[in-house]
Amino acid sequence: MNNILVCLDSFKQSISSIDAANSIKSGWLSVRPEDQITVVPFADGGEGTLEAIQSQIVNSQVIHKRIRNVNGGLRNSFWLLLPGGTAIVELAEACGISKFDKLAPTTASTFPLGELILDALAHPKMTKLIVTLGGSASTDGGTGLLKALGYQFKDSKNLLIENDVRKLKNLEKIIPPVSIKLPKNGVEVWVDVFIDMLGERGTARTFARQKGASAMEIVELDAALSKFHEIARGKDFPGAGAAGGAAYSLGNFLNAKIRSGSEAIAELVELRERARLCDLVITGEGIFDSESSKGKATGFILDIARDLNKPVALVCGSLLAEIPKTVGWSFFLLDVAIDLHDSISNSKKYLLQAGKELALNWK
Repeated sequence: MNNILVCLDSFKQSISSIDAANSIKSGWLSVRPEDQITVVPFADGGEGTLEAIQSQIVNSQVIHKRIRNVNGGLRNSFWLLLPGGTAIVELAEACGISKFDKLAPTTASTFPLGELILDALAHPKMTKLIVTLGGSASTDGGTGLLKALGYQFKDSKNLLIENDVRKLKNLEKIIPPVSIKLPKNGVEVWVDVFIDMLGERGTARTFARQKGASAMEIVELDAALSKFHEIARGKDFPGAGAAGGAAYSLGNFLNAKIRSGSEAIAELVELRERARLCDLVITGEGIFDSESSKGKATGFILDIARDLNKPVALVCGSLLAEIPKTVGWSFFLLDVAIDLHDSISNSKKYLLQAGKELALNWK
């Protein structure tokens, strides 16, 4: 009997990490029923983080909250309260790119994230706040979430700056709320990238195009964030640019400690200890590209397997980068699906097939 660890990130807009891993598990066991399969859903702070943590932490509690819908009106959302009082709020759940019907590069806001943070801060059992960042649609420097917490942004005419992020170029003063009570054990921010907020390699110039911004809008967004930085008198730092600069505001206004999301979640679910006991690690995500090995979930898992000298199988929707040399077996849904739409719509079927083929070909 072999011990197989299946630890996947979610396949964005297709299938959750839990369902993806269980599909591979079912396929594997249909061929090798005597093997022991350990499923550990994983994330790096982006979409699916709360779900992955909830599946692994006994007695975690879902706290429901009505927040602003990025497409207008209100909607139901939630955050997670762990035993011991740690609250976890996920940006992707609050206002991630998958929540938008249409991209809005200059008006997308982190305000809904701020609403969840405010709700968590008010909970009587909360002793520590963790905010996970990833899958963002906005480039507002976190000003939206600060507005939800009660901060006011005003121009030279003492008028509130609202809606379009580019209007921050007119920012003259930031008025803090009368009071904001931070948890006794502090605030952490889990990020999936360690870039600065400003500059040629900053958040606007690196990621705003993916969020629908034109070349001119990218320049304007970077200039607006520069003005915000000037008035805020904060520090720009590696990681500040995560989620369109949301980490900048959390770090400078809530004194948050910045951590790698992959590293923090791996610690929380005891991933390294579980990997040490297995005979094969199966990992993957929707798209394996050049960013996957730069702090993202799949790359982090591959690093753990390499450090422990464990054989690895990679299962992804598609491949846009060279397969790492440490990978011994691989399966890509696009290689067997009719087209991209088919691979996304029928991912469970193809992941089941992946499990079967890996079980037949391994050793």
